[in-house]
Amino acid sequence: MEDKRIVKTKANLKNTMKEMISQMPFDRIRVTELCARACTSRITFYTYYDDKYALLNAIFEDMYEDMKQIYASLQKMDNPDHQREGSLRNLMKSMIHLHADNPWLFRRLNVEENMDLSLSYYVYVLDRLEEFETKYQIDGERSYSRRQLSAFLTLGFWGFYTMSVKEGRTPEEQADGAMELVEELIASPLLDKGNPGKNPAERRSDSRKPQGMDGYKR
Repeated sequence: MEDKRIVKTKANLKNTMKEMISQMPFDRIRVTELCARACTSRITFYTYYDDKYALLNAIFEDMYEDMKQIYASLQKMDNPDHQREGSLRNLMKSMIHLHADNPWLFRRLNVEENMDLSLSYYVYVLDRLEEFETKYQIDGERSYSRRQLSAFLTLGFWGFYTMSVKEGRTPEEQADGAMELVEELIASPLLDKGNPGKNPAERRSDSRKPQGMDGYKR
């Protein structure tokens, strides 16, 4: 277990990075200014992180751990048998919760204005999502690879929220719209290949059952 002072110092640096990301493009952030804002020396910064990208990845790691906790709580609550459709649904719910909890990041993900940040996020999430699907066995018989599915979920989710923000939708409208899209995806023939025992009509019926977004423990 890390010393409390180290934990506090790292948290301070992470919070300062989040604040700066919310205010400026990532490529304009300099370690010197970050340390000045955090009232921390550069020596201390480089004791824990190689550069600003390492600090950003540490923040992403924290977010990933949060997402896993949300997912585990949702699975325990409404998918204890770990059915593939329910697992995919809860994975997307977890990503939606993560989005709502981190507006400092998702409001700044724009390839045109924030290329470094956007690509860093995409690469990190693509790798972790594939790892997540493997660990929790969100898999099945299909003609596309796990990495293709990860890329589809990552880019699709990212694109959906980017357009939602541009259209001026509220966070609640964004979450509702994302879940509606997920339910349509699950109800579509796309996932029938790995589960021939359930036809599309049955899938659509299942998708209309209440699927609460709340109730998970943090």
